[in-house]
Amino acid sequence: MVRTAFRSQFTETMQANGIDAVKYYRRVGLPVTESEDPESLLPEKPFWRLVNLVAGDRNIPDFGSQVAVRYPWHRVETLAPLIGNSKNLKELLITFCEVASSQSSQVRFELETRNGRYWFAANGNPLVRNDTQMELYRVTCMIQLVQLAAGSGWRPERVRLFMPNMSLTNSCPLIAVSEIEFSCRQTAIAIPDVALELPVELEIPVSQVNLNNYDINANFIDSLKLILEIYITHGECKIDSIAKAIDMPSRTLQRRLKAFGTSFNELLGEIRFKLAKTKLKSKAWSIRDTSLELGYSDDAHFIRAFKRWSGMTPGEFRKISSR
Repeated sequence: MVRTAFRSQFTETMQANGIDAVKYYRRVGLPVTESEDPESLLPEKPFWRLVNLVAGDRNIPDFGSQVAVRYPWHRVETLAPLIGNSKNLKELLITFCEVASSQSSQVRFELETRNGRYWFAANGNPLVRNDTQMELYRVTCMIQLVQLAAGSGWRPERVRLFMPNMSLTNSCPLIAVSEIEFSCRQTAIAIPDVALELPVELEIPVSQVNLNNYDINANFIDSLKLILEIYITHGECKIDSIAKAIDMPSRTLQRRLKAFGTSFNELLGEIRFKLAKTKLKSKAWSIRDTSLELGYSDDAHFIRAFKRWSGMTPGEFRKISSR
């Protein structure tokens, strides 16, 4: 899974290239509109499909790199406050390696030494076959973190890539002149010792997010609930669409939920009830608006469901809550 805040990187880059972002979000099974909560979670694999799909369809060989350049990691709302107090590059990278897993559950970062050389490395297997664009995205973002201290003109002398030898690396200006090793077990860039002591200039964006809101490495049920909260309000909360988003056959998802003593409909009802209570406590949301937001075809279905959950109608609940 990945923090919803990262979605803006892909949206902005598609829009800058004149691409209909909604079309591609639908193709990969992601909600078509932005969530108001940057700390919420989305399945990560659809983003890997997205970046490679756009690059291929639109013949943009450096699309992954473009995403990183247009919206670097140190501008992401949920990440910047966690690394913004670093005094020098070494402290920045160590801190980043510690907090990266709170932003994405897929890749682990390390600052390691090998043969007397420092390497900033990303470890983890690709989520999709023949991935190239997400690796270009990742290595570009890694270089940009180093540039916060070493300057925008800095380029790594050596780079290691998971991908096989491909000419498309020439389209990525930050590594085009580097000595590249292909088919490695990690993505990594070499960093000179002297650069690690350089001071970091990082302007932290204003953020109102609760940095400890969710544990991205929560158990399966908790993680699924967080995803359901996003998909419910975007009208895409059928078991088939959720199963596709998390890359799991629908029957497998049903079996896993049964093993946990629950079902998809039970979880869906639980999250709908939670969201309904929040909205009904606000005067800004009418019963009809709440019903539509939660995916009900008419008010009557919503009212019956709410009474089943709480023993009272939405109107009765609203009266009690306003006292």
